[in-house]
Amino acid sequence: MKKSHNAVNRCSPATAGLLIDVYLRSQELHVVIAKYLSKTSLTENEKYWADGQQTELLLNQITAREAFQKIQTTKWGALPEHLKQVFKLAAVGNDEQAIAVSCNLSSKVAASALNASRGEADYIGRKIRRVLNPQGGSNLAAAVLENAKQRKGCNPRLHFHGVFRVSEKDFTQVKSKLEKSFAADYKEVAGNRSVVIKRIYDAGRWAGYCSKSLRKRDSGIGKAVYSTIPASRAGEQLFKQATQWARQLPSIEECRVKLNELTKPEIKCNPCPELNMLINKHREQKEIIRRSRRQRHRSYVAQLIFNPDLFKRQLIDMFDAISKKISL
Repeated sequence: MKKSHNAVNRCSPATAGLLIDVYLRSQELHVVIAKYLSKTSLTENEKYWADGQQTELLLNQITAREAFQKIQTTKWGALPEHLKQVFKLAAVGNDEQAIAVSCNLSSKVAASALNASRGEADYIGRKIRRVLNPQGGSNLAAAVLENAKQRKGCNPRLHFHGVFRVSEKDFTQVKSKLEKSFAADYKEVAGNRSVVIKRIYDAGRWAGYCSKSLRKRDSGIGKAVYSTIPASRAGEQLFKQATQWARQLPSIEECRVKLNELTKPEIKCNPCPELNMLINKHREQKEIIRRSRRQRHRSYVAQLIFNPDLFKRQLIDMFDAISKKISL
């Protein structure tokens, strides 16, 4: 059955990022669990640790299944642009030398970007390429241009978040070039730095954050995404790997059954009728309390609808009485 474009669009960048993170983490867990299970015998601590890893793996599979239901496609061409960008960013972010970049723009650069004939993202992308590789060669890089309309002050609203592959020795040099190329006259106010660079620990989460504004129709930016050709290819490959993995996973119900079996406490004891009676009595009391709360809630709603002013006065009187008791 062919999936509609609107159905695919129900997936947010954050959900796509979550699918990526649980996929990458699950690949690590499979290796670790297989290593421990290959042993002929496990100590009590090793068994406890392996069960914890297996529990995390099952929880990740449930999360992946839920996220994949929202994406609803395994075809790269059918994926909306804002979700493609998430996978491109995450693919770069999963590289060992990847860095997360947030860069504000100076007034001059922002004005040039907004007036660029090929669009804002193309202008910013060309400047990024010159920063990362002055010789014009291709590199792993992807970014999203964002127009923070709620931002107030002397600086432009235009800025970008992205992911670049940068070796450790070039870390400081790249930061300096970004400041010079994009934010030469940017005024740093209240700790809002012109350029922030950090290492990436959750590639999917960062990619989802970078892409959070892409679905907004009133962003004020024509084309807000940029990626190099290697980043685009890596993003497509990551998408195919993650969705194929999620597609062949057991159903959510099967995962939950396995999870219950794994986390069920092994308590060996003789039957105790008195304890069963106590548990049943406690269960009955909880049900009585729940029923009473529902009745009280319905009563409050009815009072509020019938006489709002009286209900408000009674509520104020009740809070006053409680306040007096607390002060005593």
